[in-house]
Amino acid sequence: ESRIVNFIYKFYNVFNKKSLLKIVAITNTIKDKYLNDFQIPKNKIIVLPSGTSINLKFKKSLATRKLKIGYFGSINVSKGIDTIIKLARIDKENSYFIYGGQKEQVMKFTRKNYLSNLFIFPHQNYRELPKILSRMDILLLPYTKSVTAAGNVSNITKYTSPLKLFDYMAAGKIIISSNIDVLKEILKDEYHCIFIKNYLNPYEWLKEIRKIQNNIFKRNIIAKNSFIKVDKYHHKNRAIKYLEEI
Repeated sequence: ESRIVNFIYKFYNVFNKKSLLKIVAITNTIKDKYLNDFQIPKNKIIVLPSGTSINLKFKKSLATRKLKIGYFGSINVSKGIDTIIKLARIDKENSYFIYGGQKEQVMKFTRKNYLSNLFIFPHQNYRELPKILSRMDILLLPYTKSVTAAGNVSNITKYTSPLKLFDYMAAGKIIISSNIDVLKEILKDEYHCIFIKNYLNPYEWLKEIRKIQNNIFKRNIIAKNSFIKVDKYHHKNRAIKYLEEI
Protein backbone atom coordinates (compact mmCIF):
# COMPACT_ATOMS: atom_id res chain seq x y z
CA GLU A 1 0.00 0.00 0.00
CA SER A 2 3.00 2.30 -0.15
CA ARG A 3 6.12 2.83 -2.23
CA ILE A 4 8.28 2.45 0.89
CA VAL A 5 6.88 -1.00 1.68
CA ASN A 6 7.29 -2.13 -1.91
CA PHE A 7 10.89 -0.87 -1.93
CA ILE A 8 11.68 -2.83 1.25
CA TYR A 9 10.11 -5.99 -0.19
CA LYS A 10 12.15 -5.74 -3.40
CA PHE A 11 15.44 -4.37 -2.07
CA TYR A 12 15.72 -6.96 0.71
CA ASN A 13 14.16 -9.73 -1.38
CA VAL A 14 11.92 -10.49 1.61
CA PHE A 15 9.71 -13.08 -0.07
CA ASN A 16 12.57 -15.30 -1.18
CA LYS A 17 14.30 -15.64 2.19
CA LYS A 18 14.95 -19.26 3.19
CA SER A 19 13.46 -18.61 6.63
CA LEU A 20 10.13 -17.68 5.05
CA LEU A 21 8.23 -20.97 4.81
CA LYS A 22 5.02 -19.90 3.14
CA ILE A 23 3.22 -16.78 1.97
CA VAL A 24 -0.54 -16.77 2.46
CA ALA A 25 -2.66 -14.64 0.14
CA ILE A 26 -6.35 -14.09 0.90
CA THR A 27 -7.38 -14.01 -2.79
CA ASN A 28 -6.09 -15.34 -6.10
CA THR A 29 -5.72 -11.79 -7.38
CA ILE A 30 -3.27 -11.04 -4.56
CA LYS A 31 -1.37 -14.25 -5.30
CA ASP A 32 -1.08 -13.32 -8.98
CA LYS A 33 0.10 -9.81 -8.13
CA TYR A 34 2.82 -11.11 -5.78
CA LEU A 35 3.97 -13.69 -8.34
CA ASN A 36 4.25 -10.98 -11.00
CA ASP A 37 5.75 -8.21 -8.84
CA PHE A 38 8.21 -10.17 -6.71
CA GLN A 39 9.16 -13.27 -8.77
CA ILE A 40 8.12 -15.67 -6.00
CA PRO A 41 8.18 -19.43 -6.75
CA LYS A 42 4.62 -20.69 -7.13
CA ASN A 43 5.05 -23.38 -4.50
CA LYS A 44 5.88 -20.75 -1.88
CA ILE A 45 2.51 -18.99 -1.97
CA ILE A 46 -0.97 -20.35 -1.25
CA VAL A 47 -4.45 -18.85 -1.18
CA LEU A 48 -6.52 -19.03 2.00
CA PRO A 49 -9.47 -16.63 1.99
CA SER A 50 -10.56 -14.85 5.17
CA GLY A 51 -12.85 -16.72 7.55
CA THR A 52 -15.29 -16.59 10.42
CA SER A 53 -15.56 -17.69 14.05
CA ILE A 54 -19.36 -17.69 14.01
CA ASN A 55 -21.00 -21.09 14.57
CA LEU A 56 -24.77 -21.08 14.22
CA LYS A 57 -27.38 -23.64 13.21
CA PHE A 58 -29.20 -22.83 10.01
CA LYS A 59 -32.75 -21.58 10.54
CA LYS A 60 -35.13 -20.95 7.71
CA SER A 61 -36.31 -17.38 7.38
CA LEU A 62 -40.05 -16.87 7.79
CA ALA A 63 -42.22 -14.83 5.45
CA THR A 64 -42.71 -11.33 6.79
CA ARG A 65 -44.15 -8.15 5.39
CA LYS A 66 -41.37 -5.95 6.76
CA LEU A 67 -37.76 -7.02 6.27
CA LYS A 68 -34.78 -6.20 8.46
CA ILE A 69 -31.91 -5.36 6.13
CA GLY A 70 -28.45 -5.09 7.68
CA TYR A 71 -24.95 -3.85 6.99
CA PHE A 72 -22.01 -4.52 9.31
CA GLY A 73 -18.73 -2.69 8.83
CA SER A 74 -17.04 0.68 8.69
CA ILE A 75 -19.06 3.82 7.94
CA ASN A 76 -17.08 4.53 4.84
CA VAL A 77 -18.43 5.97 1.58
CA SER A 78 -16.41 3.46 -0.44
CA LYS A 79 -18.09 0.60 1.46
CA GLY A 80 -21.46 1.74 0.09
CA ILE A 81 -22.99 3.56 3.05
CA ASP A 82 -24.53 6.13 0.68
CA THR A 83 -26.31 3.32 -1.16
CA ILE A 84 -27.91 2.14 2.10
CA ILE A 85 -29.05 5.69 2.94
CA LYS A 86 -30.63 6.06 -0.51
CA LEU A 87 -32.27 2.65 -0.15
CA ALA A 88 -33.81 3.58 3.20
CA ARG A 89 -35.21 6.77 1.63
CA ILE A 90 -36.92 5.02 -1.27
CA ASP A 91 -37.92 1.82 0.56
CA LYS A 92 -40.26 2.78 3.38
CA GLU A 93 -41.63 -0.79 3.60
CA ASN A 94 -38.48 -2.18 5.21
CA SER A 95 -36.08 -1.30 8.03
CA TYR A 96 -32.35 -0.72 7.51
CA PHE A 97 -29.71 -1.36 10.16
CA ILE A 98 -26.09 -0.19 10.08
CA TYR A 99 -23.61 -1.50 12.66
CA GLY A 100 -20.19 0.10 12.57
CA GLY A 101 -18.04 3.08 13.45
CA GLN A 102 -17.24 4.85 16.71
CA LYS A 103 -19.98 6.38 18.91
CA GLU A 104 -19.12 9.97 17.96
CA GLN A 105 -19.05 9.05 14.29
CA VAL A 106 -22.43 7.30 14.57
CA MET A 107 -24.00 10.29 16.34
CA LYS A 108 -22.90 12.67 13.58
CA PHE A 109 -23.97 10.26 10.90
CA THR A 110 -27.41 9.78 12.50
CA ARG A 111 -28.05 13.52 12.82
CA LYS A 112 -27.13 14.04 9.19
CA ASN A 113 -29.18 11.11 7.86
CA TYR A 114 -32.21 10.82 10.12
CA LEU A 115 -34.88 8.51 8.69
CA SER A 116 -37.64 6.71 10.58
CA ASN A 117 -36.67 3.33 9.03
CA LEU A 118 -32.90 3.71 9.42
CA PHE A 119 -31.14 2.57 12.60
CA ILE A 120 -27.42 3.18 13.11
CA PHE A 121 -25.35 1.62 15.89
CA PRO A 122 -21.67 1.73 16.82
CA HIS A 123 -19.27 -1.15 16.25
CA GLN A 124 -20.35 -4.21 18.26
CA ASN A 125 -18.34 -6.72 20.25
CA TYR A 126 -17.71 -9.77 18.05
CA ARG A 127 -19.31 -12.02 20.68
CA GLU A 128 -22.60 -10.16 20.18
CA LEU A 129 -22.45 -10.41 16.39
CA PRO A 130 -24.12 -13.83 15.89
CA LYS A 131 -27.18 -12.75 17.87
CA ILE A 132 -27.51 -9.48 15.94
CA LEU A 133 -26.93 -11.09 12.54
CA SER A 134 -29.61 -13.68 13.34
CA ARG A 135 -32.20 -10.90 13.62
CA MET A 136 -31.64 -9.77 10.02
CA ASP A 137 -33.48 -11.00 6.93
CA ILE A 138 -31.05 -9.67 4.30
CA LEU A 139 -27.37 -8.71 4.60
CA LEU A 140 -25.75 -6.16 2.29
CA LEU A 141 -22.29 -5.78 0.74
CA PRO A 142 -22.79 -2.50 -1.15
CA TYR A 143 -19.26 -1.72 -2.35
CA THR A 144 -18.52 1.16 -4.72
CA LYS A 145 -16.06 1.04 -7.64
CA SER A 146 -13.16 2.14 -5.46
CA VAL A 147 -12.92 0.53 -2.01
CA THR A 148 -10.40 1.92 0.47
CA ALA A 149 -8.91 0.13 3.45
CA ALA A 150 -8.51 1.42 7.01
CA GLY A 151 -6.96 4.86 6.99
CA ASN A 152 -8.40 5.50 3.51
CA VAL A 153 -5.33 4.08 1.77
CA SER A 154 -5.22 2.29 -1.55
CA ASN A 155 -8.00 0.82 -3.69
CA ILE A 156 -8.59 -2.77 -2.58
CA THR A 157 -11.49 -3.60 -4.92
CA LYS A 158 -9.43 -6.16 -6.85
CA TYR A 159 -7.96 -7.85 -3.79
CA THR A 160 -10.37 -7.78 -0.84
CA SER A 161 -11.58 -10.83 1.06
CA PRO A 162 -13.90 -9.12 3.55
CA LEU A 163 -14.29 -10.74 6.96
CA LYS A 164 -17.93 -9.68 7.10
CA LEU A 165 -18.69 -11.73 3.99
CA PHE A 166 -17.84 -14.95 5.85
CA ASP A 167 -19.72 -13.79 8.97
CA TYR A 168 -22.73 -13.11 6.73
CA MET A 169 -22.49 -16.59 5.21
CA ALA A 170 -22.22 -18.19 8.65
CA ALA A 171 -25.34 -16.32 9.80
CA GLY A 172 -27.44 -18.22 7.23
CA LYS A 173 -28.99 -15.08 5.73
CA ILE A 174 -29.27 -14.15 2.08
CA ILE A 175 -26.57 -11.77 0.87
CA ILE A 176 -27.05 -9.03 -1.71
CA SER A 177 -23.74 -7.69 -3.01
CA SER A 178 -22.19 -5.29 -5.47
CA ASN A 179 -20.95 -7.13 -8.55
CA ILE A 180 -17.24 -7.14 -7.61
CA ASP A 181 -15.09 -9.67 -9.48
CA VAL A 182 -12.91 -10.69 -6.53
CA LEU A 183 -15.97 -11.80 -4.53
CA LYS A 184 -16.70 -14.32 -7.28
CA GLU A 185 -13.76 -16.37 -6.02
CA ILE A 186 -16.14 -17.31 -3.19
CA LEU A 187 -19.69 -16.55 -4.33
CA LYS A 188 -21.74 -17.64 -7.32
CA ASP A 189 -24.53 -15.33 -8.45
CA GLU A 190 -28.08 -16.59 -7.80
CA TYR A 191 -26.62 -19.56 -5.90
CA HIS A 192 -24.72 -18.15 -2.90
CA CYS A 193 -25.89 -14.54 -3.20
CA ILE A 194 -27.51 -11.96 -5.44
CA PHE A 195 -25.04 -9.77 -7.34
CA ILE A 196 -26.20 -6.29 -8.40
CA LYS A 197 -24.63 -5.43 -11.76
CA ASN A 198 -25.52 -1.73 -11.80
CA TYR A 199 -24.67 -1.41 -8.13
CA LEU A 200 -24.37 2.39 -8.03
CA ASN A 201 -28.11 2.63 -8.72
CA PRO A 202 -30.18 2.16 -5.50
CA TYR A 203 -33.28 1.27 -7.55
CA GLU A 204 -31.46 -1.84 -8.84
CA TRP A 205 -30.93 -2.92 -5.22
CA LEU A 206 -34.56 -2.21 -4.41
CA LYS A 207 -35.74 -4.29 -7.37
CA GLU A 208 -33.85 -7.34 -6.08
CA ILE A 209 -35.03 -6.74 -2.52
CA ARG A 210 -38.63 -6.74 -3.74
CA LYS A 211 -38.09 -10.03 -5.61
CA ILE A 212 -36.64 -11.68 -2.52
CA GLN A 213 -39.31 -10.22 -0.30
CA ASN A 214 -41.94 -11.96 -2.39
CA ASN A 215 -40.08 -15.27 -2.70
CA ILE A 216 -39.29 -16.82 0.68
CA PHE A 217 -38.33 -20.11 -1.00
CA LYS A 218 -35.56 -18.48 -3.06
CA ARG A 219 -34.38 -16.54 -0.03
CA ASN A 220 -33.92 -19.70 2.03
CA ILE A 221 -32.32 -21.75 -0.76
CA ILE A 222 -29.63 -19.16 -1.51
CA ALA A 223 -28.98 -18.54 2.19
CA LYS A 224 -28.61 -22.29 2.81
CA ASN A 225 -26.17 -22.70 -0.10
CA SER A 226 -23.91 -19.99 1.27
CA PHE A 227 -24.24 -21.34 4.84
CA ILE A 228 -23.09 -24.80 3.68
CA LYS A 229 -20.13 -23.38 1.75
CA VAL A 230 -18.81 -21.31 4.67
CA ASP A 231 -17.95 -24.46 6.66
CA LYS A 232 -14.49 -24.70 5.10
CA TYR A 233 -13.82 -21.05 5.92
CA HIS A 234 -14.29 -21.39 9.67
CA HIS A 235 -11.11 -20.35 11.47
CA LYS A 236 -10.48 -23.82 12.92
CA ASN A 237 -10.50 -25.42 9.46
CA ARG A 238 -8.41 -22.54 8.14
CA ALA A 239 -5.81 -23.08 10.89
CA ILE A 240 -5.62 -26.79 10.05
CA LYS A 241 -4.95 -25.85 6.43
CA TYR A 242 -2.16 -23.48 7.52
CA LEU A 243 -0.48 -26.26 9.50
CA GLU A 244 -0.79 -28.76 6.66
CA GLU A 245 0.95 -26.34 4.33
CA ILE A 246 3.98 -25.78 6.55
